[in-house]
Amino acid sequence: MFLVLASLDWNAPEAVVACLKNIPSDENLPSDDPFSTISRALTTCRRVRDVLHTLYGPVDGLLGALKRLGDEPLPKDSYRTLIRLLIEPEHRARTKVLRQMSRITANHLTTLMSLEKPFILKELVERLRPKDVSQFWLAIALIHQLVPEATTEDLVASLTSLQPGVGLNRWVQKQVSRATRFPVTLSGLDKTFTPLTSAEAIRAKALQYQNCLRTELGEVALSRKYFLEYRPAPAIIELVALSEGRWACLDGIYGPKNASLDPGTKRIIRRKLQASGVLVHARHAEASRWNSVARLLSIYDHDDPILEGDFDLTELVGTG
Repeated sequence: MFLVLASLDWNAPEAVVACLKNIPSDENLPSDDPFSTISRALTTCRRVRDVLHTLYGPVDGLLGALKRLGDEPLPKDSYRTLIRLLIEPEHRARTKVLRQMSRITANHLTTLMSLEKPFILKELVERLRPKDVSQFWLAIALIHQLVPEATTEDLVASLTSLQPGVGLNRWVQKQVSRATRFPVTLSGLDKTFTPLTSAEAIRAKALQYQNCLRTELGEVALSRKYFLEYRPAPAIIELVALSEGRWACLDGIYGPKNASLDPGTKRIIRRKLQASGVLVHARHAEASRWNSVARLLSIYDHDDPILEGDFDLTELVGTG
């Protein structure tokens, strides 16, 4: 009933009336009011199949699909989409997926129309809301960038093997965890720094330094952060992405187990980073000459217990 009403042209119902009059019914249909005729035909017809065949012709799978829509009405466009999926040859791949589904919703139909081969998959239709489809395409592009050796066929096979209850977020995270190349290039980097250019390198250094570096994998994959190893210390350097392709070290310098390094080693590292084109806080560069006055202004740089400056701060504070 909902399908017929959704397909009805309310300004010109005569075509539907003409078809419905040919359906076997237990009652004579009125002819004076087209809408009364349609209403009576839908409520007194002996078989739903007769109504569908009369209005839409022999559409394979239509009756079964309607049963899986449930008893609640859907938006008009959803019924029209359903008919398109079942009768238009270019949607055969989508129709195949539709027939695999035990339940069909308006969101399923919209998502199904938004997917393209070879990603027209039941596993995606059931997991993606329509508004998330564009996000999925971006995720696929990112995965191809991070794991260039992974083919589209590999990704499709991985998706079709998803177990019930496993969300797409876990699938994307798993693919990103296989990254063999992060899309970051730092030219002119000092040779004492070793970039961590893959997910495996990130995991290895997380184990070696006994830190939580592996939890930063998503940030690195999105080109928001980048990590270097400074071999002489040893230390892990965290770089943060800025606009215009610039990078900055905002005090992200960590020893094993996230231990702090001595100020002298940090100064050496920052200077090498600056020479490599990496930005640092001004208090570690051109504004460092004022650091000894910071505590007089109630400004405390807890990350640098020994301030870079020429003043004897203890004597200055003691003068009251």
